[in-house]
Amino acid sequence: MITLFINLVLGLLIFGYTLYIFIRFFKKVKKGKCSSCEINQHCASPSKEK
Repeated sequence: MITLFINLVLGLLIFGYTLYIFIRFFKKVKKGKCSSCEINQHCASPSKEK
């Protein structure tokens, strides 16, 4: 019984983390290439549009 509970908790943690990563990824994709970049304030890329 305890192993079932542990497996359920681990499965929920893995599923939750995967869902979090997918949501974060799709939010960045919707923003665009440069606006989602971590260094967008200091980027010298010619593709950056202001």
